[in-house]
Amino acid sequence: PPPVQVVLMVDPLLAPLPWEALPVFAPAATVTRDFSIHTFGFRQQSPHKDPAGAVGPSSVKYLVDLHAEDEVPDPPHPLRASPGMRESVGEGGWFRKMPYGKDWSGITGEPEQLPGEKHMETLLSQSQALLYFGMGRALSYLPTQVVARTA
Repeated sequence: PPPVQVVLMVDPLLAPLPWEALPVFAPAATVTRDFSIHTFGFRQQSPHKDPAGAVGPSSVKYLVDLHAEDEVPDPPHPLRASPGMRESVGEGGWFRKMPYGKDWSGITGEPEQLPGEKHMETLLSQSQALLYFGMGRALSYLPTQVVARTA
């Protein structure tokens, strides 16, 4: 028989509990979570889905600090524990040190210059996975109409 794959759709009030650790799920090959049956169904029907179910490294895109709000002072503050978000995706940044990070592409914010809707829409339409690193919620910078057109 094929390996058992479990997808949990847990009520938000119960989501903090470690459901995956329950003994009943021990025989499963994978135990994952999804937000809802609608989201799960959409992912199963997505035309961007690889036949093997994998996301290719070059199809991972990112949006990083779109308003350039995480400026690192020069010289850096002695109590700052990490580099700025934009420095993380640059050459030598931690994104590039990850096994597939060198294949990722995306938009990094510049001071006084917000990326246009068309640029973000093109990026979204070419991606299977999107990583957002920034101040606040992604949808406060990424217009919902852009997301709707690429869904």
